[in-house]
Amino acid sequence: MTTENELICGLTPDQISELKAKHGLLSLVTVTDGEKQYVGIFKEPTMDTLSAITALAKQDEVKASLALFDNCLLACDDAMKKRPRVRLSAIAQLSEIMKPLEGHIKNL
Repeated sequence: MTTENELICGLTPDQISELKAKHGLLSLVTVTDGEKQYVGIFKEPTMDTLSAITALAKQDEVKASLALFDNCLLACDDAMKKRPRVRLSAIAQLSEIMKPLEGHIKNL
């Protein structure tokens, strides 16, 4: 739990509010490695980004995952960028929030 004045990824609550105003919905991704936690702030991908990532995934899924990470990342701990295991774990979490939302269809 964060307090009102606590920094997240080095950002103040006001800076995070500015990012929300600019990018819309943001997600805080947390990766835990033993006692250490790493965090990153991500925006939702645009349709253009999703299209490019989908095309790239047909050739190289790892590169597509890295592109999703790079295109959605707004701020993170240094280790999330530098440590492959932490970065891949963050990508896995990011992929979870990209799953389709529940929906319903009915004939009218």
